[in-house]
Amino acid sequence: MRPVTSLLAVALLLSINGVIAAQSKDKTQARAPESVEGFRFRGGMINFAEGDVRCICRGGPAAARHRQVLTAGDTLKVAAGRAEILLNPGYYLRLSANTEARLLDLSPDNLKIKLASGSAIIEIAMDSNSSPYQDIIDRVFNIVTVITPRDEYAISRAGAYRFEVVSDNESRVRVLKGRVVVAGTILGDGKAASVVVGKPTLEHENKILVDSFDTWSRERARSLVQSNKSLKQMDWYKEMSANRAYIEGSEDASAKPRMARTVSARTGVVAFIDQGEVLKRGTSDWQELRSGGELSDGDRVRTGVDSRAEINPYPDFYLFMRGNSEILFAELEGGRISVTVLRGSVVVAVTETYFRVKERNTLNLIAANARYEITRKGYYRVNALDPANSEMLIYDGLVRSDGAEIGARKRLVASGSTIAPSALEKENWDSFDVWSGRRTARSEPIPRRGRWLVSIALAGAWFLNPLTNEFTFVPGERSCKSPYGGDYSAMYRISRQRGQRETPREPLNGVRASSPNPF
Repeated sequence: MRPVTSLLAVALLLSINGVIAAQSKDKTQARAPESVEGFRFRGGMINFAEGDVRCICRGGPAAARHRQVLTAGDTLKVAAGRAEILLNPGYYLRLSANTEARLLDLSPDNLKIKLASGSAIIEIAMDSNSSPYQDIIDRVFNIVTVITPRDEYAISRAGAYRFEVVSDNESRVRVLKGRVVVAGTILGDGKAASVVVGKPTLEHENKILVDSFDTWSRERARSLVQSNKSLKQMDWYKEMSANRAYIEGSEDASAKPRMARTVSARTGVVAFIDQGEVLKRGTSDWQELRSGGELSDGDRVRTGVDSRAEINPYPDFYLFMRGNSEILFAELEGGRISVTVLRGSVVVAVTETYFRVKERNTLNLIAANARYEITRKGYYRVNALDPANSEMLIYDGLVRSDGAEIGARKRLVASGSTIAPSALEKENWDSFDVWSGRRTARSEPIPRRGRWLVSIALAGAWFLNPLTNEFTFVPGERSCKSPYGGDYSAMYRISRQRGQRETPREPLNGVRASSPNPF
């Protein structure tokens, strides 16, 4: 096998099915696994570049190279040219001329792109067929966060999207297919919007213009689909299509999305830190906070502008911090936890487990002199507007405040010592809610068949086609298509444990979201 630094980044093993081989007429014995090079299970690579494309990488500024591996924090600057970057398998990022984009995070389940200027298109391969288990698949879809100088978008479904930075105060988005969320507005198939100072305005379809960048992206999509189809002529695919081989190995365990959570009896556990600056201050100066750490009484945590964090006040409580936020963590008598939101926004999600508990934990949440007790399963958000004003959004669940119980679908605006309730509308969701909701959904207990379905839904790989010298997408045992049209018909088989069912036939009962996340 070639070293990892070679053009073929990873090798897969094809294992001949011994049972089928033993039943064949010639009684052929099972063959040893074969090494097939060309597969790649991670993104972060330049698949195509033409013209003046430069990478501001760890090694310093340099001309971008074909098949150059990228890492989180790298910036691509396109002058007179175009570029295509591989993200998760099936996720393409395309950059137009006069564009600057920074890859803030390339983690499979936390993709985040910062578009400083110019135009970008993100294409994500879609499932060709609808599934009765689509709810589960949608809930674990790996969202993409796109940040512009003023706004933040969350791509919550597969499809094709174009983003454009007009100025420091304005950006635009167009959805060919899919669903994106920005500033409380949900945009679906064929919709476009201009966002000025955080306020979206829908654009009329007649005003939507298609330019050479759109045409180029469509042509790239078409050629990549054709590249996938040509793989049917390769020996490894013929073995799979004859039901004599399957994928046995993968690049590495770390390439898989972080689906599992560690059960811990500790409080204040730092479960996840986004790429970027997240700091903690206790009795000493500010210091970097890392995943797996633990907060102590009196600690203050703050996130950078483009950073996010997840903290577990209790094992079944998830507290998410938005960028540019700050909290004060405190341990009260009796083991209770208190969190004061000093600035920014936090989401608290309390999940429902399969275990019966005699007494639920209680989280005291404080913002601008307003105090809330949370004990029930639900989804809550607090926005600290300024030192004297805040709001609590109760999407699901119930809070206690000043002896009163307040249920779901309420907005509580706190000003001084006064709390004014009002109805809560669905369109208040933004990209931070989508991100928090997805991370919450991945923390829920899922039956065995559901876990198998999730692994299939997330399966896919890049394959370096020797005919084109470019990577194309190869789905893992699922039918996929490009949002521009055309099927990725060459797919690979996935190995299973003996006795595992090929296709689940029973409905997945007892699975429901812990929050009313419609994305």
